[in-house]
Amino acid sequence: MSMESLPARTAVTSVPLAEAVTKFLPWLELGRRTMLTTIAAYAGELSRFQAFCACSGRGFLEVNSHTAAA
Repeated sequence: MSMESLPARTAVTSVPLAEAVTKFLPWLELGRRTMLTTIAAYAGELSRFQAFCACSGRGFLEVNSHTAAA
């Protein structure tokens, strides 16, 4: 997608990182039919990322309309 086709303004929403992960992992399994070993690997990495964010005081994820639609 070229930058010219993107709207000038996009809505940005902040969601708790834990909520985003909770929705993402089932989506991988059901929506994308990803192998369980891959989902387990993602879950482990996301768990470590959440711990890092918690220690850094960053518990929210900014999601824009393009990210959510991808």
